[in-house]
Amino acid sequence: MTKTILNDSRNNAVEALYLSQLQEDVFFPELSRHIKDLAGSDVEIYLSYNDESTRLISKNGKAIKDSKLLERGKGPSGYVAKTKRFYYSNNVSRDPVFASVKRNKNIQSELIVPVNVSGNVIATIHLQSNEDKKFSEKDALLISEFLKEAHVPLSNMNLYLMAKYLNKELLEKVKDQRDEDAGIKQEAQRVEMIGKDPAFLKSLSVASRVANQDIPVLIHGEVGVGKRLLGRKIHSLSERKHSGYQIIECASLNDESLEKDIFGCLERKGYLEIANNGTVLFNEIGLLSPKLQGKIFDFLTTGKINRVGGSEKINVNVRVLATSRKPLIEYVNEGKLREDLYYRLATVQIDLPKLKDRGEDIKLLANHFLNNNKSEKKFLTAQATGQLGIFPWEANVTELRNAMERTYALSEGKFVEQIEMAGFSKPEIKEEPKTREFVFEPISLSEIEKRHICKTLEFHNGNKTRAAKSLGVTVKTLYNKLHSYGLVTKNVQ
Repeated sequence: MTKTILNDSRNNAVEALYLSQLQEDVFFPELSRHIKDLAGSDVEIYLSYNDESTRLISKNGKAIKDSKLLERGKGPSGYVAKTKRFYYSNNVSRDPVFASVKRNKNIQSELIVPVNVSGNVIATIHLQSNEDKKFSEKDALLISEFLKEAHVPLSNMNLYLMAKYLNKELLEKVKDQRDEDAGIKQEAQRVEMIGKDPAFLKSLSVASRVANQDIPVLIHGEVGVGKRLLGRKIHSLSERKHSGYQIIECASLNDESLEKDIFGCLERKGYLEIANNGTVLFNEIGLLSPKLQGKIFDFLTTGKINRVGGSEKINVNVRVLATSRKPLIEYVNEGKLREDLYYRLATVQIDLPKLKDRGEDIKLLANHFLNNNKSEKKFLTAQATGQLGIFPWEANVTELRNAMERTYALSEGKFVEQIEMAGFSKPEIKEEPKTREFVFEPISLSEIEKRHICKTLEFHNGNKTRAAKSLGVTVKTLYNKLHSYGLVTKNVQ
């Protein structure tokens, strides 16, 4: 590079122009034009962002708009922005620093100098040559000297960019917060539990009241009634909704693996740490081993855990929910659950009713599941609706949902005539009381009379007066009959 870059009179004029401009798409094109005039080389300037990603903003005095954003460390601009040191190559085509970005094939040499203001790289200046001109460290030092002379306008631009980036970050955070709040609201709405049954609505009411009370909740109900879904709803309505929600499946055959999943180990965090400041739900907590029951009780008491294999006490702040298919007190009575853990967990207990006890909710839920997330609606006929009431729904809402999704897939047309149960719940058939079948026996009328009189007397516990009245005869006649049968010794006069 043969020209002298520093020129006081021109530099002062350019500085005055820079001081009047605080827009990067004007400032940097002017800077590139000035350097091109002084250096006699093609000049590109890349804007460098806080995350060290870069974007071409000017070339030979012209503003470049909508150029591609280069990821952190990518290409020569990313390399220099990251290292904060100048870099040059006189064989660009074979230099690995240039391999990740497309360059003009005619460029043979390139010098990149960081625009470093108070330790912050706001741009990178690229001098390019497609001739036999070679760059050296001397050229880099001359560009650096020029940038020192332009310190004041560069400092102003740095402050401007810092304010602009900060404002952008704040706007993005506000947007993210709004999106998060909207997502949480949508999540709370999405955790929809449908029903009008009074017992079911009472359960939801209790859940809503305790959602913001940071206490353990025990949810009881048969398989498929919605225990885990209610747990998620409690979390989504609580102050902890911004943090994690983890479900811990306690019905594990491998106690060692489950312990690591809950409390973590030296290599990774467990569910309790992952959900810190959020909520954990122990599904079927009555099935935990005595060892894990003890560790969970200690955690509920102290708020601290030890990872498996570790000695450090770690503070964890989570809200604990638990579920059980059968009343948890039964596990206590059977000696399978610690009594102190039971009373820790059962601060509030919510009982979810069985589906078959929810009456009209079955039809309501069936129609909901039939057309949920479906573009074309289908309708249950009276025949199909009638079938809903004859199934026991042993797996409750889960079974109903599966049945309706299967019914939608297998039914033809808009009107559904048959619920597709696929061999799950069988219809409840109420057996009629069996009538005793009459067996004919060839006997005489006198024998029939004898048997009838004896049965009548037996019915009245041997009271002959009442028996005679039932038979429509006098007591004397009854005695005569009994005497003829050899059942009494004499007649009544």
